[in-house]
Amino acid sequence: MAERSVERHVLTLRTASVIARDGLPLITVSFVPLGVLLIGALAGLPPGTATQWALYVNTAVLIIEGYRISRDAGVVGIRLLLAVAFTGFLGIALVGLKVAVSH
Repeated sequence: MAERSVERHVLTLRTASVIARDGLPLITVSFVPLGVLLIGALAGLPPGTATQWALYVNTAVLIIEGYRISRDAGVVGIRLLLAVAFTGFLGIALVGLKVAVSH
């Protein structure tokens, strides 16, 4: 939808395929916290503990992906550090929101 809105042209199947392939790594990495929840359930962890671990792992994944995406975009130096710090802050904010809601 963004491609169509920004470029003002009809989205072709080829363009949609390129966009989907470009975004696939970010989509597949979202299954990592789900895997942590599944492992926690199989290990017999209480749901709250498994959720907490999934949030920690999600924060680490956000930091790693923020670094990878920023590097791929050519960001270097202090700008790279700020970009990675911002993605880490998003993960920490997610953990903080979970704690605030559950207490």
